[in-house]
Amino acid sequence: MKLDFVNHLLEVEMTISYKGKKKTIDKLVIDTGASHTLISSDIVDEIGIYFENGDPL
Repeated sequence: MKLDFVNHLLEVEMTISYKGKKKTIDKLVIDTGASHTLISSDIVDEIGIYFENGDPL
């Protein structure tokens, strides 16, 4: 994994695989103090990942 240090932030490229489809996020910022990670539904919608009412966040 290649980490880039840009504007005092750690960035990495990440690929998500879901049901045979893949989506690459080019510039994902890593927050080393975060306990959770959220990814916009707009980014993963094209590979079939979507939010439904009642889904826990």
